[in-house]
Amino acid sequence: MPPHPFVPLTPLSPADPWGALTPLGVPPGDPPSCEMNPTTPQTGSAPWSRPLNPDARSPPTAGGLWWVAAVGTPRYSVTALLQGGMSTDGATTATEPPKVTLSPKDLVVAPGMPAELRCHVSGFYPLDVTVTWQRRSGGSGTSQSPRDTVVDTWTSGHRRAADGTYSRTAVARLTPARPQHHGDIYSCVVTHTALSKPKRVSVTLLLAGTEGPRLEDATGLFLVAFVLYGLIRWLSPTASLPKEDTKKSQ
Repeated sequence: MPPHPFVPLTPLSPADPWGALTPLGVPPGDPPSCEMNPTTPQTGSAPWSRPLNPDARSPPTAGGLWWVAAVGTPRYSVTALLQGGMSTDGATTATEPPKVTLSPKDLVVAPGMPAELRCHVSGFYPLDVTVTWQRRSGGSGTSQSPRDTVVDTWTSGHRRAADGTYSRTAVARLTPARPQHHGDIYSCVVTHTALSKPKRVSVTLLLAGTEGPRLEDATGLFLVAFVLYGLIRWLSPTASLPKEDTKKSQ
């Protein structure tokens, strides 16, 4: 078949009386067009599909502007589904910072017994969030690797709330408690795009039976001593009166 002589591109202008093919927020201008390259044989067609609805506008549920172009020849045909571009200028992204709670609040463990920490992260958006565990030694006060005292860690899947925010729970299982673990501080550290800096919630491990005197205990002992001292002072003059009277009578 001899080559087909060169011919300029043939523009095909679709009818768009309602401006359905015009991007949102942009005044109607030149209507969209479809250009067909030279074909052999020359016979060809480029029909435009019917509107998506009677108003010739994309329905709101379609998520934007859509149209279909079908190009056909006696031997080949091509159909293209096109979506209009959406401008993101001036758009803002909604974010919600996470709320973090650590349980148990009081981590008192018997010697030789394991423990489990749960860090619950809730009310955050978007979906991506990072939860890590940190440990600080109670004796030296220096940061230590949690691997020395953490047997296992795992994190639940995301749960979506009715308001569209997400939540998930991270769990850390600790080794059996030893005397050198007394006073260790465990922290749940949460990183999220809505936070300017990571959020940290901590708890101190206390080994049962090795607690030193607390402030409440010291205050109670002081009050008891004060009451006893006042009682002795009150009874002391009364007890000495009979002796003085005996001396005067002699």
